Amino acid sequence: MADGVVILGAGLAGLSAAWHIGKGCEVFEAQDAAGGLCRTRELGGFRFDYTGHLLHLKDPYARKLVLGLMKGNLAEHERKAAIFAYGGFTGYPYQANTYGLPEDAARECVQGFINAPGRKPGGARPGNFRDWIKWNFGSGISDQFMLPYNGKLWQYPLEEMAVEAIEPYVPVPTVEDIERGATFDGAKGLGYNPRFYYPERGGIGSLVQAFLPGVDWVSVGQRAVEICAGRRTVKFATGYSAWYDSLVNTMPLAELLDIITDAPGELKEAAAKLRYTSVYDISLGVAREEISPYHWIYFPGGEFSFYRAGILSNFASDMAPKGSSGLYVEVSHRPESVIPEEELVEKSISGLVSAGVLREDDEIPVRDVSDIKYAYVVMDAHSMKAVPAIHGWLHEKGIHSIGRYGAWEYSSMEDAILEGRAVSERVK
Repeated sequence: MADGVVILGAGLAGLSAAWHIGKGCEVFEAQDAAGGLCRTRELGGFRFDYTGHLLHLKDPYARKLVLGLMKGNLAEHERKAAIFAYGGFTGYPYQANTYGLPEDAARECVQGFINAPGRKPGGARPGNFRDWIKWNFGSGISDQFMLPYNGKLWQYPLEEMAVEAIEPYVPVPTVEDIERGATFDGAKGLGYNPRFYYPERGGIGSLVQAFLPGVDWVSVGQRAVEICAGRRTVKFATGYSAWYDSLVNTMPLAELLDIITDAPGELKEAAAKLRYTSVYDISLGVAREEISPYHWIYFPGGEFSFYRAGILSNFASDMAPKGSSGLYVEVSHRPESVIPEEELVEKSISGLVSAGVLREDDEIPVRDVSDIKYAYVVMDAHSMKAVPAIHGWLHEKGIHSIGRYGAWEYSSMEDAILEGRAVSERVK
């Protein structure tokens, strides 16, 4: 029993916290349905997630929990990912799959990696993401893929980004991996996500539906607008107010500090300066099956407006009607920039046609655009100092901020589930 626990947000982190806490906690969700970004929409007979949401389940506890909750509605896949470069597809990750590239490009990658500063003894490890890429991979891999792709994804200067938060998600091969990947199609299992789990039915939103029966109380359409940390109260836009002994927050950290009336001014200012990357999620329903053998494809080239495209119908057949395919296309942008929806759709389709994923004569009956305001948190020198200070003050006030945006960290769905479990132990 956990009387006096209020949870803001019914995304995966908030629902995991509520599930682990059990009876006595209240969950308030600003949107009209639970799930946050872990939801699946139905449009014209197709199902679309908010871009790609995959489970890796490397932690034994998380694996056992999710497999039990999903009750057989979870399939394991071997990753089939590719990169479109030099007019064709090469395997992912690029740094160990240069076979099939033009000979001079592959040679530059191998020689650049072998001679990279990171292969030499001594020397200081760079602290920023751009220099770390060059230090680790050398000129070929850096210039052909790593720098253009990450520049397109993050939309901020890579030299301003701290490497600590991103490094675990960037596979660094051995020299043997590099040489093998240049002579034949090898190193398929390299990286943190060589295998993944995905629901067979209902899209990723079925994971949320599996958690909900174990959650005692959820109220949707309740947007928090004011928090008084001293009085431990939350007011909502509906006029409803709640008292808490412990508050678990999953809303973005900057938005949280903005509504805490008695937070120190310097912390409010620090939170307001946190940077993040937004993503346009373009959903396309195509009246043709098996448009590509891949789960997802990376597009580092500047001729493409998008950095990645995924084929949801390759995750699970029920994501698209029979004889059709469902795709998501991701276009990064800074929060303040706006791109017209028609332009986003047209450039996505024309780009996929030029890459051979779509055909000129494909019928595309479903075209939808969602703007995901908070997609990737940007870890830089400011956030590396500000975020710990903000969390320190929040903990003193009985506020626990978790999840990718609440904790302000680069993390996975599995991490969100585990954070929910961890916070439950602190508030029970």
